[in-house]
Amino acid sequence: MNRLIEAFSSFIAEWSRHVFRRLIFSQLMYHFPHKAFARIVREYSGDYKVQHFSCKSQFYCMAFGQLTYRNSLRDIINCLRASEHKLYHMA
Repeated sequence: MNRLIEAFSSFIAEWSRHVFRRLIFSQLMYHFPHKAFARIVREYSGDYKVQHFSCKSQFYCMAFGQLTYRNSLRDIINCLRASEHKLYHMA
């Protein structure tokens, strides 16, 4: 019985370390239906002739702005630039 409790507690500890190390925005984007989004972008040629800023990147920026109550595009850009070192881990 003690082995079971120890195994369960070590599993919970490892799981919580994994979950809590990720940023909240990243955890929210994990539940986003990426395959359906990619299918819709492909269906409507959303990324046609796009060089740098894809539909997925634009969606991430707009979702970040919405979730952080930003009022303008400039406000979103300033906020993203302030946390530039965390951008890779966001999504």
